Amino acid sequence: MITSDPAPPAFGQSHTATFESPVGFAQDEWGDLVQQLVAEVTRPLSSAMALIGKLAASGQVNRQAIQALRENVAQARDAGLAGQRLARLTAGPQQLSGECLHLTQLLRSLLNQRSHELSARGIKVQQALMPVDVIADGALLLALLNAMLDWAIANTEASIDLKLELLPWPGKAMLVCRFTQRGQGSIELPSALNSLNWRLLEQTALAIGVSLRRVDAAGVSNLTLEFIQYIGSAAAGGSGEQRHGALNRAKPLAGSSILIISQDIGLVSQIQAAIQPMGMIIDIVPCMAEAKKFCLEGLPHAIVFDSRQRSQAFEQLHAELLLDVPQFCFIELIDKAAKDRSNTGITSIERKHLGSDLPKQLMRALTQRH
Repeated sequence: MITSDPAPPAFGQSHTATFESPVGFAQDEWGDLVQQLVAEVTRPLSSAMALIGKLAASGQVNRQAIQALRENVAQARDAGLAGQRLARLTAGPQQLSGECLHLTQLLRSLLNQRSHELSARGIKVQQALMPVDVIADGALLLALLNAMLDWAIANTEASIDLKLELLPWPGKAMLVCRFTQRGQGSIELPSALNSLNWRLLEQTALAIGVSLRRVDAAGVSNLTLEFIQYIGSAAAGGSGEQRHGALNRAKPLAGSSILIISQDIGLVSQIQAAIQPMGMIIDIVPCMAEAKKFCLEGLPHAIVFDSRQRSQAFEQLHAELLLDVPQFCFIELIDKAAKDRSNTGITSIERKHLGSDLPKQLMRALTQRH
């Protein structure tokens, strides 16, 4: 439901709009959604086609033109992906798991993962995050945080303020995302604020059971996400050892993603069995070429690879990822004991000790990064 001022604001008066928690799409809304999807896909593709025509006519190609083409194609691709995700979310009832997840850690990890993108766009993120655990589905929570960042990054002028706190009554964890809008001098709300990214954010919040409220006023957007159930591990007291044990039992890495690179089905099965209790999202590729393609779409939180995959292609991928994320977690699985290569960003684990050592190394690497 959307409520706004009953009449257009007077000249010089800021526009204010409030967006409450979403409901599922009504039958007559699907037509509008399809039109929006078509528009967001065709608009950048039309721009790309026009640019290609100019380049063909001039016979000259420069870096600026190539960059413009890439941006147009990326916009069309992102709109298509948002449409696919919306279709999956609204296809029917979701099979949700109720896990205790460390929301603060997940958010910081995601910001770290997307730091290169934020830096390239000149966007600074200010954080004021209390330690908060919530009860949610890991995959959907990660999708919700990504959707929030996608929407904010696409619409912010220069910075994003994130605040996470606990409300003692009636027991809520509240995440606030605040940013200055692009084109803030305009009386009309920027159309990008209500893009497919916003629709995806709304429907993901609905699917995961998170209350959502958005207020746009005076060129600033304030988005509030309220998580009804939480476990305040930091506020609950107890010794550090007790809290650490409780955090381990709560699957603190649930929702984090891991990429396995191996053609060995037996080894992949061992890895899956070792980390399955941790609640991580697992993706598998057979070679470095597929791994690079996967990372271009979005970085995982860690990469576990078979030592037989070491090659020049791996060294290049390793160097590129460490350039973007200096503490990125690489774990190499070997047949015989070898010197730990943590100084190069790679940790080695013997295959025979995989079951016990892999969860420990992942826990150490992904928690110490923050």
